[in-house]
Amino acid sequence: MNELIHNFLTDMPLPYFLAMYGACSLIAILAGSFWIWLCDGTRDEDLTDELALLKDPYEVAYLSGHARRVTLLGIFDLVERGYLERLSSHRRLLLIRVKYLRRCCPHPSLDELTPIQSAIWKWFERPRSEREVLDRQTGLLKVVEPLCQELIEPLKEWRLLETPLRWTMRRLVGWTLAVGIMGVGFYKLITSIIAGHPETFCLLLMITVGLAFTAMICRPQRLSDLGQRVLDRIRVQNGDRALNNDRLLTMALFGSVESPDAARPDGDIPNQGPLVTHAG
Repeated sequence: MNELIHNFLTDMPLPYFLAMYGACSLIAILAGSFWIWLCDGTRDEDLTDELALLKDPYEVAYLSGHARRVTLLGIFDLVERGYLERLSSHRRLLLIRVKYLRRCCPHPSLDELTPIQSAIWKWFERPRSEREVLDRQTGLLKVVEPLCQELIEPLKEWRLLETPLRWTMRRLVGWTLAVGIMGVGFYKLITSIIAGHPETFCLLLMITVGLAFTAMICRPQRLSDLGQRVLDRIRVQNGDRALNNDRLLTMALFGSVESPDAARPDGDIPNQGPLVTHAG
């Protein structure tokens, strides 16, 4: 028991321990980051004909902005094709304008809709405000996200999403670094307190910084290296929104079909034409 409290680490003066602890943590974090990067597996793969692979704007939307971008693209698509329409109402006294989306009547045949588009159509069984559509807890995103699996499968086949090996290595490195940093740090912390040296603020700070850097290098990555290069190439080829005739692809890539200066941040429903205005 005495050896657990009095040994090389516990008897080392705190400044020297902090220097050694910080250096070892930094080396371990850099090594872990390198191994995660090395396990991507797509770094040396040449760019394929991305336009031949990604003909579906919904796949491009998932690659570019996950399920949220797919949701916005689905709404935009249904408005463009005449299934949904935008309208606004305002209170006469307060002049507060509220923007809504609702089903068009009449509308084209529902047989032409994909499962994602059908789910969006069914969700608009009553007029919905834009705030309600984009709500993180009860909005349309929760309906669309499970249906994105049909978009994920081909992207996985083309190795455009995070590879299984990188996912495994990221979790392994994360747990190893976290256990190592916390184990050694708190061991020194507890033994210092037992020995009557409670001046451990710097040690707590170093543990926190080490865990923060561990979280940074082990953060989830949606796209593989190949996927990011493919997406960058498509964006370069379709960079001029004003001249691009493929409105669906432009919406999938940028979250807006407006010019870059007038574009709204991703997450807002873009203005797809004139509104039908109702006075409330």
